[in-house]
Formats: sequence, structure tokens, C-alpha cells
Amino acid sequence: MRDANPLTKAAFLDKDGTLMEDIPYNSDPTLFAFSPGVVEGLLLLANSGFRLVIISNQSGVARGLFDFSALEPMGARLREMFTTEGLELAGVYWCPHFPGAVHPQFGVACGCRKPAPGMLLAAAQELSLDTHASWMIGDRDSDVQAAHKAGCHSAFLNNSVNQGIDSSPEIVGKTFLDLAQQIIRHPSGRFQL
Repeated sequence: MRDANPLTKAAFLDKDGTLMEDIPYNSDPTLFAFSPGVVEGLLLLANSGFRLVIISNQSGVARGLFDFSALEPMGARLREMFTTEGLELAGVYWCPHFPGAVHPQFGVACGCRKPAPGMLLAAAQELSLDTHASWMIGDRDSDVQAAHKAGCHSAFLNNSVNQGIDSSPEIVGKTFLDLAQQIIRHPSGRFQL
């Protein structure tokens, strides 16, 4: 008998430096804009059956650079950007923590801040996602490590800003679109229910 709610695959997406330019601690939704090729890559992933989920460290909250309340309008703007492009954003997961930062409530060690897998595992649980059929796409070593710890595949955006990584991603690309194309050609991209 087939499960009434089968697990689906996801593309877990880092926000800053992956979907858009990496502007440090950017909490201003008016500055959000997709980097070139991102929309095409997202459409390719969505049309290949991947649910799209943002997974983002936002330590600016713990550092006192912006309030926790800023996360809601940030998420709303991202949903609007996806909808405008004919895409569905299945979820947005933030980690506001940073150990030892100025804000006592958020200046703690946690299980959600990448490289920990907490946000990916929470999304998988809440959205019925199969982590083993899913990919984490990001531009930092912490994204690759979080993917491995969650049992996901990893795709590393080797853009001109980052300095490389210590971990071993399954695929590496210079653009988001390149990564999306590699993911759908990868044997794990051919997910069967």
C-alpha cells in the first residue's frame, strides 16, 4: 500500500551569496534581488520536482544588528519574489543565534546554526521531505557540512567571493544555474515516488 503522504525531495537554498549578492547582515527587504541566473536555476529545479526551501543563518539578530522581528518581513519579501517568478517557496528557516553575541536570548550555541543540521531536519520533518533525495545549495563550507550532517547531497557555489572549502561537496559550480543543471543530471536527481 502506498503512503498517503509520500516524502518529496527539496532544494535547500542558502540566501546570501547563493540566491542573491552577499551583503553582510542584510535585513532590508528592499535590497533583496536574485543574482543573475538564479531564477532560471530555480525554475529548472522546481520543474524537476524539487520543493524550494530557504535555510539561512541570520546571526545579525544575536549580534544586535537587527531585531528578530525583521525576519518576518524578510521571509514575506522572499515569498513575493518567488511568486513573481511563478515559483512556490515551500518554507523559510532562519537561525538567529551566534554563541557569545550581545543579545542574551540569541547569543547561545544551538543545533540550527549551519554547519549544524537543525534547520534542514526541521524543514524535512515539517514539510515531509526526504533528506537523502534532497540537495543543500550554498556558498560556504558550513552549507556543505550541514548537508552532510542532515544526510543530504551538497552543491557548492564556488563564486569569486568565497575562499573555498574544507569539506567535499558532491558538485561544484561557478553559477547557481550551473549547479541546478548538474543536480538534475545527477543520478540522485531522478527521484521516484
